[in-house]
Amino acid sequence: MKVMFAGLILLHGVLHLLGFFKAFQMAPIDQLTIPISRPLGMMWLFAALALITSAFLFLFHSARWWIPACLGLLISVYLILNYWVDSKWGMIPNLFLLVALVLHLATYLFKAKYAVDVKQLQNVISIPADHSGHELSLNDLAPVPDLVKNYIVKTGFVGKPIIKNFRAISEGVIRKNENSAWIPLRIEQYNFIEPMTRLFYMNGTMKGLPVTGYHRFKDGHASMDVRLASVVKVQYQDGKEMDIAETVTYFNDLCVFAPGALPFKQVQWEVLDSLAVRAVFTEGNITIRATLYFNDRNELVDFESDDRYFNQEDHTMSKFKWTTPIADYREYHGYYLASKAEAIWHFPQGKLVYARFDLKEIDFNSEYKPIN
Repeated sequence: MKVMFAGLILLHGVLHLLGFFKAFQMAPIDQLTIPISRPLGMMWLFAALALITSAFLFLFHSARWWIPACLGLLISVYLILNYWVDSKWGMIPNLFLLVALVLHLATYLFKAKYAVDVKQLQNVISIPADHSGHELSLNDLAPVPDLVKNYIVKTGFVGKPIIKNFRAISEGVIRKNENSAWIPLRIEQYNFIEPMTRLFYMNGTMKGLPVTGYHRFKDGHASMDVRLASVVKVQYQDGKEMDIAETVTYFNDLCVFAPGALPFKQVQWEVLDSLAVRAVFTEGNITIRATLYFNDRNELVDFESDDRYFNQEDHTMSKFKWTTPIADYREYHGYYLASKAEAIWHFPQGKLVYARFDLKEIDFNSEYKPIN
């Protein structure tokens, strides 16, 4: 779809060169019957260059593609209206371009809510410019059992600055049920340790149409807003069940992405056996439980909780077992973390793998860095 759109705008731009060629008599252009002055010929050239530039910027995922697109669109519409008899069909690609620009603006405004939330939290916490500060020591790990302690050491958090937030970029796929098609996603999220916050922004494509979503968990309250083309709401959810479910997800994120923060959270630990511990995590008036499973290499391999809610077809919320097996550990700027994960619901009729994720980037104590 993106290649087709870029090709349409590229062709539209190239066709504007005909007006320039006719004005300067560079080639016989029989399709244009109305004379074109040289000043207007230059406008045809500017429109062509703006549209061609926009097409290439869009094709190569530049966030600034809309700037030459707006300029090219305005000039093109002006020229077509002045040479309507010869060029009226050029208004069709201009309409496609206008729709794309409107959708781009809608996406920008929708994501702006997420960006504002991130920046507000950045103003609350204090991150030194050189990321210096108190470093995590082995003494800080006293509150956690040995299994968790060995995992924190293995992942490389000891000897590095205490974590105040992290920014993660992931790619993945998600689906509603086994009969649904997988929806590709690109995800940007910021998690803050204090105050407990999870800001999760995603964009994807469903049946060729853009889909955006924002999971917001802040001040103990959670909401999920999923929109088609950043305009039409296809799913919105909040309430007590969402608050509990997002607390589970937030704790899962700590265990997977930022285990070095676990000693500073209110967690009661119980050792189950040589490779498993149970955690009771409390934040505000919400308490959730989870079981963490490790391998003999001190790596977390699975996370399990019965406290996460699933939104059923009749829109009722029910608890089911939820697990997130993780694997393929690799280094990210000195930290050793799992790069792949699945999210699985365990229903009475069987399990559903509904999401798969691949961690691309992660930064700790990070300033806001928007992605395209």
